[in-house]
Amino acid sequence: MQSSRIEQLAKRLLDGKLALEEFVRQAESPATADLDEAQLDLDRARRCGYPEVVYGAGKSRETLEKIFRRFSAEGIDALATRINAEQAAHVTEIFPDARYNSLAQTLRLPSPANNGRAARGRVTVVTAGTSDLPVAEEARETLEWMGVEVTMVFDVGVAGPHRLIERLAEFECADAVVVVAGMEGALPSVVGGHVPCPVIAVPTSVGYGANFGGVAALLSMLNSCAANVSVVNIDAGFKGGYLAGLIASRANTKKGDANLFGLDHVQVAIPRGSEPQARAFYGGLLGLREIEKPPALKNRGGVWYQLGDGRQLHLGVEEPFSPSKKAHPCFAVPSLDELAKLLKQNTLPVTWDEAIAAARRFHTEDPFGNRLEFVK
Repeated sequence: MQSSRIEQLAKRLLDGKLALEEFVRQAESPATADLDEAQLDLDRARRCGYPEVVYGAGKSRETLEKIFRRFSAEGIDALATRINAEQAAHVTEIFPDARYNSLAQTLRLPSPANNGRAARGRVTVVTAGTSDLPVAEEARETLEWMGVEVTMVFDVGVAGPHRLIERLAEFECADAVVVVAGMEGALPSVVGGHVPCPVIAVPTSVGYGANFGGVAALLSMLNSCAANVSVVNIDAGFKGGYLAGLIASRANTKKGDANLFGLDHVQVAIPRGSEPQARAFYGGLLGLREIEKPPALKNRGGVWYQLGDGRQLHLGVEEPFSPSKKAHPCFAVPSLDELAKLLKQNTLPVTWDEAIAAARRFHTEDPFGNRLEFVK
């Protein structure tokens, strides 16, 4: 397995999709963390796009503590599902920044490097009834952990069909829709007939005797006539949310979102000692993922960020510093208007440029006066 992983990294290096420093860092990093009773997959995010998620049911408090400590040390966003109050109390006492959702029974510990990152795609989560909320909340927590923007629509089951019609406008921009329903499980088919995107149906165990603990809803959804409906397991809010999140983030990536700009290796100069401001702008505002610099280069200062397909943005210290007003990187983003609004809210300049008729774009400056361009 390790040999195969190195071969994949080497191929990306030879193809120019991975910088040499990042190749060395990933090659030296273990793919698995041995915690005795748990074997953590530290390589999951590279292979699958997101880190390993912890299923908490049946795990001791001590095991969960080990897992969260290792994830925190690795800078990995931690998500655990099916966590009871006793387990959560133990972990949150050690990690005050961890967030427990008692309704969803999820526990999240965000990595500081990903705080304030830009959303990647949009998903709407819909419930047929209020009793379906615990499963819907598990889906929502999963999507937010994935960095996907979530809209919640509650209690629009088929017994009151007008309620769904009144809320359809909230589905228009969704890349995917998660529909959570028990009883006869009819709602996903109805939603599927109204939206031009994938619908992930999540049957719940809500219902009376002939519901058979969600089996009736599951079979109904599996027999949906709506071609855009797919189905996950009973009460599997995590699985429904995860699949919808993959669809949304991949759709957004193809458009070129703020986390995967698709640039080749580029360096932007910053003044000495300005790393906190750089992190606030490039990591916090634009949502880029910070990566560790090679040990031999750490004492030079600066910050590195991972972009799409292994490419990187390097912020390097320059003395004496002079902002770049002409030469600049150009980032492709899916929604110029949303980004322009975000920059203006943070008192940053936005100058629209219509010189190229086929390209909608604007220029701004980072906190140090370096020129940056954003194009759709």
